[in-house]
Amino acid sequence: MAISEENRKARANRIGSSDAPTIMGANAFKTPLALYREKAGIDAPPDLDGKMAIIMGNALEAGIADAWSTKTGLSAYEDTTSYVSTRWDKAVSHIDGRIRELANTIIEIKCRGANAAQGYGPDGGDGGDIQAYDFVQIQHHCFCGGWDGAYLVAYFGGADLRSYYVERDDVYIEKMLAAEQEFWRRVEAREPPELDLRHRTSPALVSQMYPAITGAIVDLGNRGQALHQDWLEAKEREKAAKAEAEQARLELRTLLGEAAIGTLPGGGSYRRKEITRKPYEVAGKTVVDFRYTKK
Repeated sequence: MAISEENRKARANRIGSSDAPTIMGANAFKTPLALYREKAGIDAPPDLDGKMAIIMGNALEAGIADAWSTKTGLSAYEDTTSYVSTRWDKAVSHIDGRIRELANTIIEIKCRGANAAQGYGPDGGDGGDIQAYDFVQIQHHCFCGGWDGAYLVAYFGGADLRSYYVERDDVYIEKMLAAEQEFWRRVEAREPPELDLRHRTSPALVSQMYPAITGAIVDLGNRGQALHQDWLEAKEREKAAKAEAEQARLELRTLLGEAAIGTLPGGGSYRRKEITRKPYEVAGKTVVDFRYTKK
């Protein structure tokens, strides 16, 4: 469903269904700290309107719904209502659509690449066969709109259309609601959540948080010294692991000899072939260099 300007206004200063997975730690592309900074007005939300994945998702959504209707005999229709929870008015939901034959069931449509299909169960499954992000999003929908459940309809590139019926989970909803309310308390109190150092997006977030160099000198203290030691030990382990990997690679190379392909008993193979790479130029850019300097 394309988000209208009215929908955007309803989402302002509220927790939406795409925010809930982030708060619950189920979003591989955003941390709670990044979402906090957006809700607190520190960072502007990313502009997703020009993203090709969003454009294609919106363009294909109606066709996916029609294909699912043909497959199941159920008919889906769009619903652009902003569903604000009657229990907690900071929670809002915008669904993809409703199902005519099932009064209290909604439809959630996902357009995914072909490789994403590996993370989902077979067609006709339930909430245990989908990704955590989708499950949390649907439970947020159910909380805000009072729905009994949802059909998640996922289209994976090509001709792979699957659907899953996800029931409302009131136990999970209570857990989710508590987490959302605690998150919003932090937004209002200006108490940022901790940075998830293991999250894939954290390096970019840290660079965004500290873009400038002031010239100041700070004492990193005992914590800094301990982290420095951890870093040194990790680098040594990394060096040893790389050396071990290179040794194994070279031995595999000698086993292959001058052959083009070497097969493995367990399946798969190693291949040798000549590749001619064209020269290319890299445009210059300014980056922040961060490294340890010995005394």
